[in-house]
Amino acid sequence: MPLSVENKHSTWVALALVVAGGALPRLNHVGKSIWSAEAWVANSVLADSLGQMFHYDAWLQTTPPLFLLLVRWTVRLAGVSGASFRAVPFGLSILSLILIACLSRLTLRTPFAVLCTTLVALSPPAVVFSKEVKQYSGDVFASCLLLLVLWGYLEQPDRRRYVYLTVAFTVALFLSYPAVAFLPGAIAVVAAVEPTRGGELSNAWRSRVQRVSILGALAALICIVNYWFFVKPNTSALLADYWRDGYPRFGHLKDVTHFYAENFLGMGVYFYLPIATKDLFKSMLAGHLLLLLLLAIVTIGCAGLALATLRRDRRHLQALALCFMPLITLAILNLLHLYPVNSRRLTLFMLPCMALATAIVLQSLWDTLSNRMGAKTAALFSALITLSCIGIVFVAGIHSDEWSNYWFEDEDTEGAFRYLKSHATPEDTIYIHASVAEPAKLYFRILRWNPADVRYGHTGWGCCPRSPDPRSDDVKSNRGYVVQDFERVLGGRRPERLWLVFTARNGHWSELGRDEPQIIASYLYGIGCRRKQDSRFANEAVDEFGCRQKD
Repeated sequence: MPLSVENKHSTWVALALVVAGGALPRLNHVGKSIWSAEAWVANSVLADSLGQMFHYDAWLQTTPPLFLLLVRWTVRLAGVSGASFRAVPFGLSILSLILIACLSRLTLRTPFAVLCTTLVALSPPAVVFSKEVKQYSGDVFASCLLLLVLWGYLEQPDRRRYVYLTVAFTVALFLSYPAVAFLPGAIAVVAAVEPTRGGELSNAWRSRVQRVSILGALAALICIVNYWFFVKPNTSALLADYWRDGYPRFGHLKDVTHFYAENFLGMGVYFYLPIATKDLFKSMLAGHLLLLLLLAIVTIGCAGLALATLRRDRRHLQALALCFMPLITLAILNLLHLYPVNSRRLTLFMLPCMALATAIVLQSLWDTLSNRMGAKTAALFSALITLSCIGIVFVAGIHSDEWSNYWFEDEDTEGAFRYLKSHATPEDTIYIHASVAEPAKLYFRILRWNPADVRYGHTGWGCCPRSPDPRSDDVKSNRGYVVQDFERVLGGRRPERLWLVFTARNGHWSELGRDEPQIIASYLYGIGCRRKQDSRFANEAVDEFGCRQKD
């Protein structure tokens, strides 16, 4: 049903308010210290050449090339700072909200268009990654962009919309590796829809074949370039082992069922609830087969009811197909061990699809219910849905500390190194543990500080350095392994004052299986050094040791 001018204006005003409200949680803590996983991306952006950026010497470069280029250009333009590094993910996140607002306005009535945009605006993982120097906000943006151009082509498959489609895929595939999940659906759409010329349908089969061929060849070329120049040089057995739990193991049917229920059926849950829902959902499924069966029945029942309501609504069936085709492609890629799905950040690109599908189903169910109401009552409840979404977005944005940072990677590296800069003297030795080596290199540059004597350890790294030192397989030799590297780094010299910087994240040492700060402290005590100061920051530790000089 076409919207009146007044309705169009009110719809745009409502959507603009949701986008503005969605910016509030994304601005909250946007200036927080850059943590370890962001720091190596930031350091690669600061590399002297593009080749060194795309093939970073210290760590495997898993970030898509266009995202790196955008951050690099922004930092060169605005200077090296936390704000300049985070400008691109924040900007892409806001653009995602604008694009999903445009798409939902084209596919849904005002209340449910506002609801769809709200679901994207208030997704905690989307909020968290909008203020981190990581590519996941780019993944969400690419999904919104591709959904919008695909819907535009479905509505009017002319040459101009086809050009938009090819340009959008060119941008998206370089910006986001998961964007490839939209490619089979796009080729199916171009192959199935009759193209138009001059506003009229063209029955020429040749035109469709040409469009499919061009899109397929272009996408294949980009995928080959991505794989050959950016993906293949940045893979290793260590990285594959890190993501091994992201693929199904077909030993037992129960395990496979739990895997897909946890990572696919539960995907929508993980996108919206600001609690440790994945662990909760996993524990619920692990011991309750009846619960799993009930959940499957409810899901199938809701899907059946929605399809029954939508069976005559061709436009919304097409929109649902656009939403679910990437999910099917993702499942196939996962089966082929090409893409893991055990992390919500790796599946975050499906958020716009889930939000749009949810809003379509709810609108269809609402239509069934509203048929039993009077027109005035239905209009009143529609306005209530719209105003409630706008109110929730602003209230949630103002109080975003209480929900949006549930997955807040808080490492006060900046505070730790500002403290170190103000207390260390040029004669002191600073030992940087491998767990904080990348943040240290970054903040030395941000703070414009070049200490005279800085040593970097080589043990206890996270995933995934490009050339890791061999680890000790013998548990009994863990202490010797750490101490030997520490002695080699110090070079046999016993400094009068020694500063040690470690990560204080407890999970790091439990995963590693050894407490390296304790091992090194014990060694220093054994050679006559004593701890003078133990300073703690958010998940960072700075220890000061004084050592007696040898006679």
